Amino acid sequence: MLEEGEHLVVSAPGKVILHGEHAVVHGKRALACSLDLRTFLHVTRSADNMVRMHLPDIDIYNEWTVDAIQQLKLYADTQSSNTGDKESEVKPPSPEYFQSLCEFCGFDVKSQTTKELAVISFLYLYSTLLSSEQMMGLDFMVSSNLPTSAGLGSSAAFAVTLVSSLLRLSHRISHPGKESFNSWDTKDLETINQWAFIAEKIIHGNPSGVDNSVSTYGRVVKYQNKNIEMLQCKHELEVIITNTKVPRSTKELVAKVGNKLAKFPSVINPVMDAIEAISIQSQNQMTSTEPMDDEVINEMIHDNHSLLCVLGVDHPQLDRICRITIDNGLRSKLTGAGGGGCAFTYLPHGVAEEKVEKVLSDLRHVGFDCWKTTVGGPGVGLHHGEPNTDFTIPPALQSRAKLCHIL
Repeated sequence: MLEEGEHLVVSAPGKVILHGEHAVVHGKRALACSLDLRTFLHVTRSADNMVRMHLPDIDIYNEWTVDAIQQLKLYADTQSSNTGDKESEVKPPSPEYFQSLCEFCGFDVKSQTTKELAVISFLYLYSTLLSSEQMMGLDFMVSSNLPTSAGLGSSAAFAVTLVSSLLRLSHRISHPGKESFNSWDTKDLETINQWAFIAEKIIHGNPSGVDNSVSTYGRVVKYQNKNIEMLQCKHELEVIITNTKVPRSTKELVAKVGNKLAKFPSVINPVMDAIEAISIQSQNQMTSTEPMDDEVINEMIHDNHSLLCVLGVDHPQLDRICRITIDNGLRSKLTGAGGGGCAFTYLPHGVAEEKVEKVLSDLRHVGFDCWKTTVGGPGVGLHHGEPNTDFTIPPALQSRAKLCHIL
């Protein structure tokens, strides 16, 4: 357990969909990769008997006494004994406990915002994964270089870091090692992923499980017909992620494509088949020990984006990104639902840094947010020593915080 002044840091990556958007809804293959834009969770033992949750990027701050949360725990344990549930079972809150969590936070029982559901998820995990004896005053502080509300898995990354820290503090998973960054073994990662999926269900209702799986395991995930398969990725790719900052509704865009498929099946079904063929080609490249073919990768990116435009999920701002990068000899495609959101630009091996800087400058000049990063890197892990983040611990915590090895 944490002593006063000790500091635990866990980080997890976001995700980017390489290929297969929308086609995956209709049974085709999609590929998602970890994104080396990460969310960091700093857990510090508080000097008082308070539990604090601070997510500055989305303007969330809450605090509760440990005694009050122990009462919630007591209620949850009573409900579990009444229903015969096992304490160690991975499960979402019962309807009765969910209602109690809402009332405890002062939220409307019938309707909650995404931010409120994030708070409920936090309280449920804290009160479920820690026994009453293990509960203590803790400050949970989140920093991230992963943009929120951009379709890049920021919610899942937070869920994975939170679950990992609580499972570690409750000794439900092992200590992964003493290097500067360590991931857990396969068995522990499976436990983390199962609980992170529960957190995602609380927040999003019916998630696919892709986001939390990529954030947990890293590398590359194949998703098809609700089946998730972790692939042995042999390569990391450099990309530019660009956020159009255009809001969109994934639900509406998925419905739009579905309507188009129903209206023109002889036209749209071959488009879906072509998108899957690109996913297969990309999977073969990323899992091969042979060097990646930059020309083929660029062609697949260009063709996939064009096919997604045929499905009607393009947007003028996405087209603008593609034009700017084409003018610089690079290729881009939308990632996620489309209709705005984000795009990624592939950076071929050996591309001149001057070209990369010019593209970044051109994109930012017209108002886009963009980041140079890699895909296909590691999943969740524990840090020893300061992590690579610009996050500044607030003075109230900084004065007593020190990094520790949790044994």
